[in-house]
Amino acid sequence: MIGDFRTDTLHDALARAPIEDDILLALLVLAFAGRHVTIASGSSDDVYGFARMERHAVRLIGEDGKLGFDRETLQQAARSVLIDVLSCRENPSDSGIVARIAGDSIGADGFVPNMGTEEDLACLTRPARESSCKDTPVLPARR
Repeated sequence: MIGDFRTDTLHDALARAPIEDDILLALLVLAFAGRHVTIASGSSDDVYGFARMERHAVRLIGEDGKLGFDRETLQQAARSVLIDVLSCRENPSDSGIVARIAGDSIGADGFVPNMGTEEDLACLTRPARESSCKDTPVLPARR
């Protein structure tokens, strides 16, 4: 019964109490670290298990057991949570369109590595090179 009262008051406070942006962001980090939350992370090899979100939340807790952090630590923790949660991989960690929207909003395409190097192109077969150039004015040449 105590848990029910605490949950109801927590939900009321979250809905109506004024919350500063830094605290709101910290609460989101904490929420992902809850024991009932399972995240198939695209940032680890284990896409079926827990993403170990508590490691991010613990950075925001002071020695007194309450929220205690500086802005840089908060931003690092929030970025780490987003790295663990958002994924465009084609496996159970796929976040779907929300990951694409998130990437677009922060210019993630600017971080795509150049796959047009001589070393990368050497991995492609001639038919693959010709196929990739078919709708362009570029003609594949001999190596």
